[in-house]
Amino acid sequence: GTVLDYGMGPGLFANFSTQHGCHFIGIDISSEMIKIAKTRDLSDVEYHLGDLEILPDFKNRADLVLLIGLIDYLEDPPAALAQLAECVRPGGRIAFPSGGTRGNGGLFERILRLFKMPHGFEKQSLQPESAERDPVPRR
Repeated sequence: GTVLDYGMGPGLFANFSTQHGCHFIGIDISSEMIKIAKTRDLSDVEYHLGDLEILPDFKNRADLVLLIGLIDYLEDPPAALAQLAECVRPGGRIAFPSGGTRGNGGLFERILRLFKMPHGFEKQSLQPESAERDPVPRR
């Protein structure tokens, strides 16, 4: 399958994705984050500099779209999710845990479990049962 990580930061999910046999597409607005991600020297990955405006280039390319900790910072979350949904192949999924990744032990494993779920819509929490949610600062 293919994982598209929008707002990938330093590409933490790239290694995990490729270790599980997935092609990884990372998108970030920071050239510095892409530079850091490339130091991982992984195969079957591609990195792209850009924001929502480049998403049409990835229409129907991903089985799983990740939006980790960013939904709280999007100017128009419903519009952004609609654009990201265009990147998902039929039967694919979008994972968008909010509140960042701090305190989300096992997030990689829970996202992999989501990726392996049978096709069709099923709501699944990516928050661990014991996680305390930090308030998200608003701008």
